[in-house]
Amino acid sequence: MKGAIQKYFAPRNNNSQVTKHKRSRSNDVIEISSDDDFKPKVQKPKRKLRKSDGKKIKSPKLKNGYSSAAAKVTTGKKPCLIDHGVTLTSNKATVELKAEVIDLDLEPDTSPKKGDNVPKPFKTMKKGKLEGDNCKSVGGASIITQKNFLKATPSQKIRPKTGDEKVGNNTTNHKVGNMGDNTEKVGGNGSVGKRAYYLENFEMVVNSVQQNMDDWRLFEGEDQSCVNKFQQLDVNARKLYVRLFHRKYAWLPINKISYPEISPNPSPYLEILASHDFLQSSMNEILSLHEILGLLSAPDVKALAKSFRLSVQGPKPKICDAIESMCKKQKSVFTSSSGQLTSTVTKQALGLLGTCYRINRNVKKVFNRLLLVFDVTKGTEDDSDFTISIHSSNNPQHRKHQQLSAVLMEGMGRVAYPQYEVNRPTPIFGSRDELLEYEVAYQFLIDAISASDASQWKVADEVCTQATKHTPPTPYNKQPQLPVFLRCFTAQAVYVKIQSLHVEILQRLKEYSRAAEVLKLLLKQKICCSRKGYWYERLSLILDQYLDDVGGSIQVIGDGVVDPYVRVGHLTALGDRARKIKSSKKVEVDDVIDDVIKKTTITPPKEVTIIGRLLPKRMQTGKARFMKQNNDDGNQDILLCSVEELALDHYKDAGYDHGLHGEGGTFSCLLCLLMWDIIFMDGVKDVFRTRYQSHPLDLYTDHFYEHRKDLIDRRLDDIISWNNDDFIVVDFISEIWNKYNGLACSGLNWERFASLEQVLSLVKCIGGEALSGILGIMVKDFRHTRSGLPDLVVWNDNSYKLVEVKGPNDRLSTNQRVWIHKLMELGVDVEVCHVSAAASRKII
Repeated sequence: MKGAIQKYFAPRNNNSQVTKHKRSRSNDVIEISSDDDFKPKVQKPKRKLRKSDGKKIKSPKLKNGYSSAAAKVTTGKKPCLIDHGVTLTSNKATVELKAEVIDLDLEPDTSPKKGDNVPKPFKTMKKGKLEGDNCKSVGGASIITQKNFLKATPSQKIRPKTGDEKVGNNTTNHKVGNMGDNTEKVGGNGSVGKRAYYLENFEMVVNSVQQNMDDWRLFEGEDQSCVNKFQQLDVNARKLYVRLFHRKYAWLPINKISYPEISPNPSPYLEILASHDFLQSSMNEILSLHEILGLLSAPDVKALAKSFRLSVQGPKPKICDAIESMCKKQKSVFTSSSGQLTSTVTKQALGLLGTCYRINRNVKKVFNRLLLVFDVTKGTEDDSDFTISIHSSNNPQHRKHQQLSAVLMEGMGRVAYPQYEVNRPTPIFGSRDELLEYEVAYQFLIDAISASDASQWKVADEVCTQATKHTPPTPYNKQPQLPVFLRCFTAQAVYVKIQSLHVEILQRLKEYSRAAEVLKLLLKQKICCSRKGYWYERLSLILDQYLDDVGGSIQVIGDGVVDPYVRVGHLTALGDRARKIKSSKKVEVDDVIDDVIKKTTITPPKEVTIIGRLLPKRMQTGKARFMKQNNDDGNQDILLCSVEELALDHYKDAGYDHGLHGEGGTFSCLLCLLMWDIIFMDGVKDVFRTRYQSHPLDLYTDHFYEHRKDLIDRRLDDIISWNNDDFIVVDFISEIWNKYNGLACSGLNWERFASLEQVLSLVKCIGGEALSGILGIMVKDFRHTRSGLPDLVVWNDNSYKLVEVKGPNDRLSTNQRVWIHKLMELGVDVEVCHVSAAASRKII
């Protein structure tokens, strides 16, 4: 339900009037709600009305002649909250009621629902008066207020009208072009609604880009003119445009554009936006019959078919197909060709549809570009320029306008960001052309991802192939001037991501020769090198298994082991590939490969096996589920659990009182707590570019450790020392936890631990030396080491254990084997717990 519902009470006095119309019924609730035709509707009570009852109540009028809302009468006994500025008139006094308008689209609905417990101030009505602490009565007209129920500001509290009123330093009269004045007129003359947060956020982004000369210079000529023209629009027109900007790019019939908090009749503002080319009107555009039929409601489509004596039953799509088929096959009695029949049907369908509006594609691109420049880390997408039809129909548009979502979430208090210094001396885009290239490349990436998510591999292949043709002229092997952590925001880097995705798509299509060619191209470029280990691993596999080129696979392995960008996990995978080739005796390997095999040999971990009752296969959904008996309170209930939960019970019985299933998240939280001040330190250029970041941009690159090497090494030494004069681990964690709890930080889930005491208990049990060793491995290469840590951490007062849990037919990944090997080198007690499945019939 869009818009706000407005309610107030008519007093019991039969002489009282509501909007200058007498009422003869008592205990009636007048409910004013948005309506398309703005005509009053009267809902009769259950009992029969007298002749004196049922008089029509006209809706209140605005100064410009448009009705502010449609009024309808329903019976009721409970007092209702005032949502809009309306006027109660009695024979003694006139009181103007003012309260804020609730936007039910984006803000949480705090109004009482049916069945809810009504707060204390809302009490029953007796003898024409309302009883309650917050009730007010003026001249026989009783009204109810409740403090802070609608988050009303002092300027929005209910009070008598006192002539010309002001909100802050601005009067209620709107000044064209004043972006700071976005209050709205609702109800009668001079009544002021709440400020539109969505317009404030949108204009804050626009102003931020305009005030930064490096950003604003990227917008030239028509772009700047478009933004300036928007700033000169009427405030309600700007609000309406922002509302439509957030909606799906499509033609919208006027009856589906309803925002009562802006205006009960949006037509004048739609015409203003269309006259300034912010919107397209169907009056000036040619819509095909197929488009018009898609916009019509089902009853209108049936009426249209009936008017042409087309007898067809079924859902709307079936009727639309029948109408289009009729236009292609038949001739009108008034015309001599099917084309003229199509024109006749189209004209009649347009008459049923009415005027439609759509966001101007070119203008929307300008504002999408503004959002991108405001915060390039969150990207943007343009749904008016989709190359894949499935993206707008099946997939949620979760990537749209993430910049505005971040601003909104912070404004609502849902997300709080840490305090840090925004320091961005290096412009990412050197020219407007670079910005436009990035914009096009990013849209290709979104389309390719969308097609892949929908398993439309051939479509995704076409998109990636088309994107390759649009690759900018900058050669892949040219080292760019930007630092690594900013290089990913260039068009060249986006095309590298598309090519990497293309490899997976081609493997799905079993086109391994093409995949190998793309991988060779990726390994030559120097724009993005963080995934080189994965590319070496895939290329060696394809050459060995699918193209029967063992010699080529050996050559790739030899190149990979000497590449500095290939990290331990992928290096181990290359060693495994070399070991398989040697064991199969396909070809003799040289000393280099033998050396790789020796270096990547990993000590097997300690293993234990427990037995679990597996849920019958016919009842399994997704990940394997096990059954266990609940012996608490003497009950013999059977509970479903995962393999990790089953293992936690096993170790609890073994004497480990505490346990967490967090995988790498547990130690990631400890890393953020112990290095919070280093992560959000000042003095590192370009890592914080907006105030809506949960981590520095270089966190997942080698530059993070390089930029802070001295501080990180000193902190790791302090953790080993544990309790020295300068640093006490327990006190430091307690201070960070109490001071910054709840702030957004990438890698830190504040709900991972039940309490601070649980954190301290685990840290004390692990000890400084082991903890420093684990965090040292993670902080130096967070991108490649954040995954692979064991599933469970279990501990008691005297000991702890890290456990990797494996269910039936499951085995260790390469990263897990590497982490277990490193943990064993650090002296950590780590083991692999295999869960073996027993027959489920033993329980059920």
